[in-house]
Amino acid sequence: MSTDAPDAELVLLVRRPPGRGHLYRFAGARFTVGASGDLCLEGPGIAEVHLVFERTADGYVVRAADEATHNGHRLRPGQAQPVQTADAVELGDRLIEVAIERDPAPTTDRHDAGRLQRAQAAERRVRDADGPSLWVLRGAAAGLAVPVDAGGVTCGSGPDDGLILPDARVEPGHFTVRVEADGGLRLSARAPVRVRGRPMTDGRLTTGDLIFIGDTVCEVRAPPRPPAVDRVRWAALGLMALGLALLVAAWWVERG
Repeated sequence: MSTDAPDAELVLLVRRPPGRGHLYRFAGARFTVGASGDLCLEGPGIAEVHLVFERTADGYVVRAADEATHNGHRLRPGQAQPVQTADAVELGDRLIEVAIERDPAPTTDRHDAGRLQRAQAAERRVRDADGPSLWVLRGAAAGLAVPVDAGGVTCGSGPDDGLILPDARVEPGHFTVRVEADGGLRLSARAPVRVRGRPMTDGRLTTGDLIFIGDTVCEVRAPPRPPAVDRVRWAALGLMALGLALLVAAWWVERG
């Protein structure tokens, strides 16, 4: 892990599962997370200072000041664990997913403009499809997105993959995401990827899940479903319209 320490930047994606989150970047030696932390998170079960991330000679570690979990295992107050890309830390109602970027490249206006154009084009394609989609958040393909249709989408480094991920640790046809009969999404992978801090080769995905593979991170997204009250209202209006049509038809029959 020593290559992670001197020139590494810690990237944290913080969210309330399920759902999209926010990215935070830290290049310092130490920072705190909590209701009064350097990264301020307020919510049920979150202490004033809940976690401390520290950079050591061997990489980053997370130290618990209050109850938390690391990759599904309990992290007791005072306990510390090394963290690496695709690790997941939970505190209160928040999930923090970790990425460590080695030698982060400086951002340029040209880079931003190109990424914005790709993101806008991807958003148009996905919006037209009006269904679940995969978005690339990090890696060489960042900003790209593909809809997940009935036939599914295969992701990998091969030229025939539906979502091409140029990454030395990504194989051709590395993983596939399909829509199941009940409308849910299932991932199947030739080699393990990491989801919710754990390796996965076959399993269900939910909106907001992050798929870590090599230096690439993909996010599962889906269009919002209409609130239940709206669905009930539209169903009621439909029944009223049907009843009105039947009354009109009966009136015409009587006149005839």
